[in-house]
Amino acid sequence: MHAEAPNPLVRRFEEEVLVNTQDLYRAAARLTERAADAEDLVQETCLQAFRSYVQLRDARATKTWIHPAGPGDRALPEAERDAPLRPGVGIA
Repeated sequence: MHAEAPNPLVRRFEEEVLVNTQDLYRAAARLTERAADAEDLVQETCLQAFRSYVQLRDARATKTWIHPAGPGDRALPEAERDAPLRPGVGIA
């Protein structure tokens, strides 16, 4: 058996979007303050980004494009969605 050639869309996504996961993780870690929650948030963000990847017109805008699709209150644990922010916590 031989391996199938990778899908060009998947390859482009990996090259253009997944290179930003460390930046996404840092932003998610500031929001959640828990490593596991930050990892979950990055996973959800990458999944949402992949689903809408065909909308990305310019690869140079990848970093700014993926962040709006990123950390939002829908991904925070339910108890934290309505909780007030603690001093010094939030988007930098």
